[in-house]
Amino acid sequence: MVSLGNIDQLNEPPDPEQLLQSAPPLADFFAIRTSQYMYAEYPSGERELYDLKQDPYELSNLASSADPNLLNQFSIWLKKLTSCSGDSCRTAENIGLH
Repeated sequence: MVSLGNIDQLNEPPDPEQLLQSAPPLADFFAIRTSQYMYAEYPSGERELYDLKQDPYELSNLASSADPNLLNQFSIWLKKLTSCSGDSCRTAENIGLH
């Protein structure tokens, strides 16, 4: 005979309200990593850009001295990736840098 133990200790699915309370917070930043760069944008407007070939440990943020066109391309690409859904994400992934 198998005992179920105390009936109050049986597992049951959590209430939806409990799931919402334990959901992870919204992203503090969004980022793109390519074979050469890591680019990130924060809600505060701060940006980070690292050349991963020259700085693999991401110690020197190049955003303040980088080519504004490069930063703009990354920003456009990131916005498309963060706002896409379904098949449009494939298109957004393939935009890349020009």
